[in-house]
Formats: sequence, structure tokens, C-alpha cells
Amino acid sequence: MKSTPLRRRVATAVVALAVAGLNLACGSTGATTGTPARASAPVTVESFRYQPFTAQYRIASRNHTEQEMGGQVNAVDFSLAYFIGAQATPAGDAMRLTMTVDSIVPAGSMPPGVSVSDLQGALGATFSGTLAPTGEVSDFQGGTGTGQFLEQLNTSMRRFLPMVPADGAHANQTWSDSATIATSSAGLDLEIATVTDYQAGSWGMYAGVQALEVNAVSQYTIAGGGSQGGTEITIDGTGTSHIRLHFGANGTLLSQASADTANFTATVLAMGAIIPVTQIRHDTVSVVR
Repeated sequence: MKSTPLRRRVATAVVALAVAGLNLACGSTGATTGTPARASAPVTVESFRYQPFTAQYRIASRNHTEQEMGGQVNAVDFSLAYFIGAQATPAGDAMRLTMTVDSIVPAGSMPPGVSVSDLQGALGATFSGTLAPTGEVSDFQGGTGTGQFLEQLNTSMRRFLPMVPADGAHANQTWSDSATIATSSAGLDLEIATVTDYQAGSWGMYAGVQALEVNAVSQYTIAGGGSQGGTEITIDGTGTSHIRLHFGANGTLLSQASADTANFTATVLAMGAIIPVTQIRHDTVSVVR
């Protein structure tokens, strides 16, 4: 069997890392479904907190990654959309949150490191936990099975719903949220530390629902490493996400759109090589029913 050159294996690993590892920042400013209009009727709610709901979300991602190695720039583009059925039911002072992968629609090239069988293996995967009115999820249980895409979902679904203050999100309010997340990608163990600053606007109408528009900026660092194919690799970098959110007066997240840029380096110890990588992502989350 013909072996794959070390340089190519490392390049594949780094791109796969870009696919999986940076899907964890809170969000960014891409296109949203519909343009919210200001409400003409008086506002009937003062703050947003999560309440029991049933919804189906469409999650779409477009990714462009460039990495430089040996004086050559390698670019990879992919896009993916999948649907999540979500339900939050009353459970004492909190809610029981259940999310299930309903369907997956790859578009264009497959994400590096993710196979068709990985996507098929994630269909029907269920994630659950206890949801607080602030958006915090505890007692989280991820989908069972194997595959890189399912591993990514196990991490990202834990923080699928953005956090709000304990007394709810009010118009013209600011707040911050921080988190440190451990994840794995392409055989590498990563730690992503994120700080997100939120700025609420005013109440208006979005997709026929009274909604609070919120803009946010996430700054994050990524660090870690590991061994792939016997080759030791370390990762270090930073990223920024610009996010737009719409919280419904009915206690449901209505939309999230984000634009994310990350710059990091992969150091391959055996080669003495430092590989710069730039990743640009656009992600959207929208309620479809």
C-alpha cells in the first residue's frame, strides 16, 4: 500500500482541526432569515428568559480555510446544513432539554476529516440535559456513537443556546459570559477559552414574533496538541466572532448569525515546521417551525 507523505498528512490534520475545533465560539454576523422591523404595538414583555418550547432549527455553516506550508497556500472550502428538533419541557424550576439530529445536507466538498458515514452515523443522535432559564445546560448527555462529526456535536450542543443574565435580558442591557471548553479534533486535544460581550438593543418584531435583538462579540483562544500518525503537533491561536441574535418574547431563541475569523499556528515538532492557518466561518441558526 502506498503511504501518504508526512507533509500531506499534517496538512490534512490541520485543516480537519479548523473544521472541528472552532465551531464552539458563541456565534457571528452572517445573513439572518428575514429583516426585523420595529414593533408598532407597545412592548408586552420586559425581559427574555428561556421558557418551555418546541422548535426545529436549521443550522448552516460555510467555511474557508487557508494554510501555508513550504511556500504554498492550500485552501479548502465546504458548507453543511443540518436540522435539529429541540424541545424544552417543564422540570421543576428548570426544563428538560432534548435535541435530536433530524437531517444533514452537505453542500460542495465534504469537510476534511469527516466522511459520509460520519454524517450518516449522526442522524437520529439525541442530546439532553437540564436547561435553566439563563440558557445554562447541566447534566448533559451527548449522542452515542463514533465519528468526528458526532464528537463535534457532543461539544457544540452543550452551548447551543446563548446565555442570558439571571434576571433575564432587558432592552439596552450589556452582559458578559465566559467558558472554557475541552474538545478533540483529528486526534488532537484542544482547549478553547471564550469571553463573549453582549449588547441588547430594543424590542421589535422578527419573523412575526416580538423579539429582542442582541449583538455580541466573542474573543477566544485555542491551544492544545497531540499525536497523529506518530507525529506530534501543537496548536496555538486566537479568534473573534461577531454575532447577531434574536430572542423571542415566547422564551425561544429565534435566530443566531455569526461571522468568525481565526488565526492559529500548527507546530510540527518532527519537521521543525510552523504552519500558519486562517479560517473564516459564517454560521446561521434559524427556527424553521
